[in-house]
Amino acid sequence: PPGIGELVALTGCHIRGAGDALGTKLATHFVHFDRLETLVESLKNADFGDDSDARTRTCIEAVAETAPESMLLKNGASLLSKLSAAGSVDEAVATLEAEAECGEWASEFLPMVKRGSPFSQALAWRQLEKAKADVAANRPDKERLAMSLEREYRVIARCFYRPDFSEGVRATLVDKDNAPVWQPGSLAEVSTEEVARCFAQLPAGERTLGLT
Repeated sequence: PPGIGELVALTGCHIRGAGDALGTKLATHFVHFDRLETLVESLKNADFGDDSDARTRTCIEAVAETAPESMLLKNGASLLSKLSAAGSVDEAVATLEAEAECGEWASEFLPMVKRGSPFSQALAWRQLEKAKADVAANRPDKERLAMSLEREYRVIARCFYRPDFSEGVRATLVDKDNAPVWQPGSLAEVSTEEVARCFAQLPAGERTLGLT
């Protein structure tokens, strides 16, 4: 659903529960833990023939149940719509702040934004913009996936060398003070040129995923 990617990119929130997993299209079916053994046996004994996808779906649907309602979509529909329409990362953060001030559901997400790395938030937002551009260009699904994975790989490779990575590890795992000092310290200080450099092709000789 529109807005989910923006919410996760800004806050780092987790998608929890079967209802939210299905509602956000991260899962296709809800199978209770008690039925997993039955599903495994069904898959073992299935004759997949020429249409393995259909056979697999049949096995899953035989034990699938109706999932709980997605509270993320129920409570956050208005916020998600506004985040999806935001034209920039700054506008999206302002939207969260405005919703939180009204005592809305967004109030639980605002502290996550405040704790996060401004550079990483700007970087994640730019990734979303590029992914949307791929969709708008009507690229085939497999091509879009390959491009996204290669792009993600380049971004991650460069993030390892940024001071925010080691600072996040220090604050979370080493000193455990949960008080990271990010560089830069605010979205206003983030350089768009530096964000753009994270997407550039890796130097010759550097390993890539080899998907494109």
